[in-house]
Amino acid sequence: MRVFLSWSGNRSRSAAEAFYEWIPDVVQTIQPWMSSEDIDSGAGWNQQIRNALNASNFGIVFVTRENLGSEWLMFEAGALAKHVDESRVVPLIVDEALKPETLRGPLGQLQAREVEKEKMRRLIRDLNYTSESKMPDDRLNRCFEVNWPRLEERLQALPEPTGEIPTVGQDEMIKQMFALLKADRSARNRSENRPPTHGFGGLHRLQLRLKDLGATAELEEKAVEYWKTLGEDEVFIAVEHGGDTLNVYKNGDVEVVDWSPF
Repeated sequence: MRVFLSWSGNRSRSAAEAFYEWIPDVVQTIQPWMSSEDIDSGAGWNQQIRNALNASNFGIVFVTRENLGSEWLMFEAGALAKHVDESRVVPLIVDEALKPETLRGPLGQLQAREVEKEKMRRLIRDLNYTSESKMPDDRLNRCFEVNWPRLEERLQALPEPTGEIPTVGQDEMIKQMFALLKADRSARNRSENRPPTHGFGGLHRLQLRLKDLGATAELEEKAVEYWKTLGEDEVFIAVEHGGDTLNVYKNGDVEVVDWSPF
């Protein structure tokens, strides 16, 4: 499986290089691609980029305050989102001063993640589940634990960030809040007019919805595991399994994106 690594600027490039080396150590079936490593000298640069975008199944965009306004980064993020499902394009924030709500343009429409151990574990799980040759979860976790300290060391040695720290104005915060509320309300409207539930109630609803769909025990287990990782600022998470894709919502609702009868 091909993973496109998009970068712009020194810190972003160094982070991409660290992931370029680290990802195959954790999931051996995954082949990362980044322009600084894989374009032959004298090759047609734009054509190489387009070929790599077309051949990729997943994209990681390395975001810093230095490249927030990079037109090239926005172009690659937009091209990736058009080529693969949006859940498979991850803006990865490698600048502690940035938060997901400060991202704009195509990046702001995607589910950004910060470089924290458990969020990177989930990223590796997403990559593994997207791959045609999946590793068992127990082996994947062992590989992650063994290799995480090396990535953490590389990230701590990244070049110092440059550029102004962006702020989110009150109007923008209100817009984002309404967007989240709208998405959450849409999820509720798809849930057969049942009252919204959270916590244990949300888990119970999720299990009932999966049973209604005829999901296998393996898919149900994976969906519940993903549901438990939803953060406070996340409305839903995509779950892929055996060619099926579901959006699992925080309130326990399930949206079928691609489904094959069992």
